[in-house]
Amino acid sequence: MSEISSTNGAQTTPASPPDEADVIRVGPFHEAVIADQVWAEEQFHNGAFADSMGMYVAVVDKEVKGKGRHVAQLLKDVREQHPDVHPNRFALFYVDPGDT
Repeated sequence: MSEISSTNGAQTTPASPPDEADVIRVGPFHEAVIADQVWAEEQFHNGAFADSMGMYVAVVDKEVKGKGRHVAQLLKDVREQHPDVHPNRFALFYVDPGDT
């Protein structure tokens, strides 16, 4: 294995690949959250959240479940309004006014 130079000039060796125990497995639950996050970003780029600038959007199954300016309050609200949804299932998306 060849050495590489770091920014301060010290010689270092590249990191080895992670051990099997260090690899994170993504199952169906997290795949669903990721799919909602991707969907929300696509919707944003298509102009769907123009009325939500500066707000957080909570999504489950490609459906907006709530919007709010404060993420902690939004999570509390959507968890109370949708008790049948696992508390960690909400995909959160911030609609940044600077990304128009």
